[in-house]
Amino acid sequence: MSDVCAKGWLSALEATYALFIKRGVREEELPKADRGRRYMVRRYASREIRLYYFSLRDNLHIEGYYNRSLDFDEVKMQLEDLKYYIEKIEEEIKGRAE
Repeated sequence: MSDVCAKGWLSALEATYALFIKRGVREEELPKADRGRRYMVRRYASREIRLYYFSLRDNLHIEGYYNRSLDFDEVKMQLEDLKYYIEKIEEEIKGRAE
């Protein structure tokens, strides 16, 4: 189960980085540590994206991967939230491009 959570979190990070790049952050400026990502999410993401990012970080990444405290149904719910998160980022990216 923790492997699923790890891969889900990596997907969330890639989507988040795509948002940062679309907002003008250069690839070499992308944060490598959690502290930098938190700062950039607060700076570049909409309120809804921020709320989902921090929820996924706490639940999928910390509770699911590190603490291994999520059961199958909870992981499934987190993956559904992850799908929604990625869709919202795609909408924001497309909205900016048009």
